[in-house]
Amino acid sequence: MNNDKLYLILPLVTLLTACQPEHAIEQAALEQKFICTSLIDGFLKVTHNSHYRFTKSIESPDQQKIYLYTVSSDHAVKLNSPTQKNLNFQCDDSKKQTYQVFLLDQTSKTKQPILSFHLPQTAELKQFTAYTLKND
Repeated sequence: MNNDKLYLILPLVTLLTACQPEHAIEQAALEQKFICTSLIDGFLKVTHNSHYRFTKSIESPDQQKIYLYTVSSDHAVKLNSPTQKNLNFQCDDSKKQTYQVFLLDQTSKTKQPILSFHLPQTAELKQFTAYTLKND
């Protein structure tokens, strides 16, 4: 009877262990999307362009994430409709803990850097008085 349980548990543990790296990759992708869209949304608000809304993200041939924004439909009916209906942003996190956001110009095929953000490590967060980390 104990061997039967072992034969049942061993494949289950192997299956769960095999799924773990994929979950970590998926979690990192969700974190990147959250950070990038938050940075872009903040940029649009500061520049008084909050009428653009996130539509979707795609991956470019060189493995970069492109975030597509379009004018919201409720703003499109107003007279002061922007000349560009779509804005494309590239968010690069190739440097450790640093995110760079670029505005992509579709006509000239160039990219304009608009902001850079360094995400502090946990050890750096301990130095900030606004954060209290327990069990250190």
